[in-house]
Amino acid sequence: MSIAHLLHDFGQYHGSKAGAVMSDATLEEHQLEAFEQGYKAGWDDAAKAHAEDQQNVTSEFAKSLQDISFTYHEAYGHIMRGLQPLMAQISEKLLPDIARKSLALHITEQMTEMARGHSSSGMILCIAPSNRAVLEDMLVKKFTTPFTIEENDALAGGQIELKFGQAERRVDLDEVLAGISQAFDGFFDDLQKDTAHG
Repeated sequence: MSIAHLLHDFGQYHGSKAGAVMSDATLEEHQLEAFEQGYKAGWDDAAKAHAEDQQNVTSEFAKSLQDISFTYHEAYGHIMRGLQPLMAQISEKLLPDIARKSLALHITEQMTEMARGHSSSGMILCIAPSNRAVLEDMLVKKFTTPFTIEENDALAGGQIELKFGQAERRVDLDEVLAGISQAFDGFFDDLQKDTAHG
């Protein structure tokens, strides 16, 4: 038994046009055109893939920059929030102590500057009663021009009034310390607002 009945017979097919024969030049032209179309399609696919890759790289780069920026701002905010208690302690404890210790030096500088312009009369130093013992000992040792100390209950510990002839000068370290404290508070308030608003 033969299996010929199962297979298709191609022997009777002669093409759509009987007797149509393609010349070598036409065949070459068709092959060249097919090659050009394939080549162009390949370049188009490569250009499209390259553009997609560039777009992906650009978007990934932008995302990375956003992540870095967010991380920087997050870290900066965290560090500043961590520094806030330290700055509060500095402005409340350390700066007043430094101001008290440097008060005599600051007054000596002010008195020396005022004494250069006025040599005839003595200087009057108005201070808070709580500062008398500390300032009197230090100023007697450091300042040679005659001066008198007057206590004034209206003055706070960091306030001094210097009078030399007609010239008067006021030293207010309490005001300076309050300004520093307000600057710290303002800085951290602004930081909290910036953090809250991104």
